[in-house]
Amino acid sequence: MTEMNFITRSALRLLNQAFQVHVLSKILLVILGLAQLPAFSIASAAEQKLKEETELHLSLTEQAFSKLIQSVAPTAERIQRTDLYFDSHNGSEFVLRRNVEEAKLRIQMRDDSFVIQKSWLIDSSTVNTGEYEWMVSKRESSVVKQSLKGDLPEKIAQSLTVLSSGVTRNSLSLSQKTLLENLWSTLPWPRLTDFDSAAQRWPIQWVPAALVKKERWLIPISPTGKKNAPLYIQLGRDTDVLGSGKPQAFEVELELSRDLEESDSEIADKVSLWLLRHGIVTEDTKVPTRTDFFRRLESLYP
Repeated sequence: MTEMNFITRSALRLLNQAFQVHVLSKILLVILGLAQLPAFSIASAAEQKLKEETELHLSLTEQAFSKLIQSVAPTAERIQRTDLYFDSHNGSEFVLRRNVEEAKLRIQMRDDSFVIQKSWLIDSSTVNTGEYEWMVSKRESSVVKQSLKGDLPEKIAQSLTVLSSGVTRNSLSLSQKTLLENLWSTLPWPRLTDFDSAAQRWPIQWVPAALVKKERWLIPISPTGKKNAPLYIQLGRDTDVLGSGKPQAFEVELELSRDLEESDSEIADKVSLWLLRHGIVTEDTKVPTRTDFFRRLESLYP
């Protein structure tokens, strides 16, 4: 088996955790050359959904993550999916995340659908709880859902044969760049005003840039809120599937609801106490930055 085929098959094994069996079969047919890529239909604007999110993030060392997982894994709920991240390539490098760090563009591969998401960082700040420095990010996003029965599996499979062929993502050849641009030119990206305004500075053709396996372990804590909705500590591990050596990043994350009566700093204090009880100290964490998500997978944009 050639190195290219080994890497491609490894990536597809990860995709199998997010896809239904019949979807994976369609991907394999395309890679084997036994199926053709069908035409893609444009989604209507009515299918778009807008939302705002506030999240707390704390980056962890691998040792700290392992320590927490050993403690909570037996009782925590584990969820996972695979995300395909996109960028625009100018012939020599990817430009969007280097120049517009607020932007995020991806396809989330869920068990029941594909979620095409365009996201923009509205605001960011830090909360210091003594032992830890948390990142608070506020994002707006626009999403479009697509059925698993559409043609996205074929598009993804064809893209993986390019991205897993040993090329460095910052040095796509002209033929590879053109192939990927043509493949994704008709995808119905949702509209998002701030994102779209920033992207007008470049001739945009979106192409896949990274495949990231996302794993989360959920630990419920008790918030104060009108709806008394559960609040979950999320222990996260992200793996850059196509990156050299498959680099990983680790973090603690919380998605904050508008119904919470506690402030961001109060929630951070509560989770910080939980971390201290589990033996996590300052040296087990990393100082967050506004663009920490893009920096921590070091091989994403070398």
